[in-house]
Amino acid sequence: MVRDTTFVTDTHIIEKPVVKEKHIKETLFVEVHDTTRIHDTLYLALPSETKVYTGEQYYAEVSGYKSSLDRIEVYPKTAIITETKTIASDPKKHSISIGAELNYSNALSFPVQLEYAYKARPWLEVYGYTEYELLRKQFGIGAGTKMSLGF
Repeated sequence: MVRDTTFVTDTHIIEKPVVKEKHIKETLFVEVHDTTRIHDTLYLALPSETKVYTGEQYYAEVSGYKSSLDRIEVYPKTAIITETKTIASDPKKHSISIGAELNYSNALSFPVQLEYAYKARPWLEVYGYTEYELLRKQFGIGAGTKMSLGF
């Protein structure tokens, strides 16, 4: 099995996200001095708030006075994993073959064979055949085993 992993980083820009929640956290007291008048101090109560922005691909919080979130850039990383599996082909266990030969020993012979073979193990084959010799008009049968040593 071969595994190949590719990481892709994409940029999602969310313009003007929408506030989903708003909470007043505390009140800030700010002292403001007027420089044109002597001994004049004004105290302002400013609410400090927390705003929560959520979406399908982001979560953001902003705190402060009149805070707002103008833009979010999200950089999700995606892993693309490709697995390639090599499946060894299982050799066929059964086979049927037809063959013809032309032989000469003491006399000329021309047998035609029909053979059935069964592969019992990757290195062992059992077979049986029937043949018909065309010139002598004789039938024959046979069986055997074949062993392969793999070199």
